[in-house]
Amino acid sequence: MRETGLLLTSVPPEVLESGFYKGSKDKNEQKIIRNVFVDGDDFFTFGDLIHLDKEYFVYFKDRIGKKFSNIPPPLHPE
Repeated sequence: MRETGLLLTSVPPEVLESGFYKGSKDKNEQKIIRNVFVDGDDFFTFGDLIHLDKEYFVYFKDRIGKKFSNIPPPLHPE
């Protein structure tokens, strides 16, 4: 295996119509990728790149799209 790819999840039509992503309709549309494997399928993209190793462990690799640079670094207790 040892592949890196985009994390997706399928979205059933009834969920898609109700607004799967809790944002505006435009935000929902930006998060949906259509016709990925077959015509008519719908997938939600999380915007995360994950890595699957040969033992089928999954690791977070990176985030695509908007990155939050205004978040302060975590604080560590002394």
